[in-house]
This record gives sequence, structure tokens and C-alpha cells, in this order.
Amino acid sequence: IYGLGALLYTLLTELPPYTASRIPDVLAQIISQPPIPPSQLRSGISSHLNDLCMRCMTKSPAHRLASAEQFCLDILAHDNSQE
Repeated sequence: IYGLGALLYTLLTELPPYTASRIPDVLAQIISQPPIPPSQLRSGISSHLNDLCMRCMTKSPAHRLASAEQFCLDILAHDNSQE
């Protein structure tokens, strides 16, 4: 689920969630810092997608979505609410 969140983050912002010149520094960021919320980097991102992305990338697995199916259902619910 974390990986889906990171992919969604990149699709929404056109940026990776974490950047550094060395891999150990990126890993340290992943462990110690939440990413900057996508809506702070790009205007026009809905609060629903922003919240979904951040929930997928939360540090605690217990606070993430339970499954890829739940992720898909959440995305579809958001898409249907836009009609």
C-alpha cells in the first residue's frame, strides 16, 4: 500500500515523495519524515486524493489502507463523486 501511495504521489505532483543525492539519505527521510502533502506542491489536487495519498504513505502500517482492493474502491468512490 505504501508503494501505491508513493506512485500516486508521483503521479499527482510529478515529483518523488523523497529526494536526496544519496540512497541512505533518502531511506533516512522515509523512516523519519512524512512527505510534503501533494496539495502543498501542486494546486488543484482534491483533498480526497491528497488524504488518500498521505494515508497510504503513513509510517504506521496499521493506519494505512488494508488492501489494494480498498485503495481501488476509494479511488472509484472519489471518481464517482466527481460526476
